[in-house]
Amino acid sequence: MLSADALALLSPLLTDARQLSATVAMAGCSLVLLATGGRYRERLHLSALDDLPAIASRLLVATAGVATLVGLRGGPSAVATFLENCATAAVLLVAGRAATMRLIRWRRERGYGVRRTLMMGGGPLAAELADVLDNHPGYGLAVVGFVDDNRDRPASDVVPWLGRLSDVDSVVRNIGADVLIVTPDAGTECALLDLLRTPQCLTCDVFAVPRLYHLHIHPTPIDRIGPVPVVRVLAPNLSRPWRAIRRAVDAGVCGLALAVLLPFVGASRRHRGRLWTVLRGGMSLVGPHPDRPDHIASVSNRYECYRLRGRARAGLTGLAQISALNGHVSTHDRARYDNYYIENWSLWLDVKIVVTAVAHAIGRR
Repeated sequence: MLSADALALLSPLLTDARQLSATVAMAGCSLVLLATGGRYRERLHLSALDDLPAIASRLLVATAGVATLVGLRGGPSAVATFLENCATAAVLLVAGRAATMRLIRWRRERGYGVRRTLMMGGGPLAAELADVLDNHPGYGLAVVGFVDDNRDRPASDVVPWLGRLSDVDSVVRNIGADVLIVTPDAGTECALLDLLRTPQCLTCDVFAVPRLYHLHIHPTPIDRIGPVPVVRVLAPNLSRPWRAIRRAVDAGVCGLALAVLLPFVGASRRHRGRLWTVLRGGMSLVGPHPDRPDHIASVSNRYECYRLRGRARAGLTGLAQISALNGHVSTHDRARYDNYYIENWSLWLDVKIVVTAVAHAIGRR
């Protein structure tokens, strides 16, 4: 899909190469906007018309930005030519996407590129989805079975029971599953978080059915199976490549603070010690609230989500801390904030947390 879009956006150069830089800039901006909007993730339900509003809005943004620069340099006539070229490229892009989706659907219906799928949960909805996927191969998913703590569930009338929910990691490995579909009756929030972050499950594409899937949900899910909306569950943002970048930022900031800032502010030995700990890699600038090992062990037995905080190093500050949850409050709530931070981490989120923490410290003074 990406190459087809690129060819369509660059097609005006075949007939008019005078605006080479403008056409390339418009194509580059459009592809970036489409990629950041998730338009190049593999879709289950293929429809060029469903994608059309999102695609048109991104093309308009890219066209408007580049057209402004073209107008400043070449005047109205240059803008008119550029807009004509953009209109041609947009039509070709939509037509190319429709043709590509038709080809993908044709391949799926003939068994090419079909992915082995495991249902998590065995209720009536799981049975309905398995039946839809069996009768409509255009989705490209072949349901191999389901996992549930009770094998005598409605889904067993359609596909075989393969194990308990806690067995999902080994079942995925044994059957070679590529896709997981999580239904609302698959278990509690924390139990699912634990299961979906196992090594085997992290290699799968995961789709979840929202609990209120009968209602109009906003933002609208980007995919569906028959009449049932599904949302894609992404891998945690704080993955291995980003951990290295985050570690480099921690070391750079703390090194700068220790070398330049601290001698002038007369920081306490306690603060210097914490910065040294971050510099050595024992902590991060931003992360879950630090806890004693004995406290972690005792609390993890009562709160399923709590031990999952250990996926990231403890931080000098964090989302839970700036949300005033580091006092006598629910341990479960603190764990929710920490796990949200790990799942949705970004460098910008770290910047926001640090800025808010500094603002709170200044305010207390």
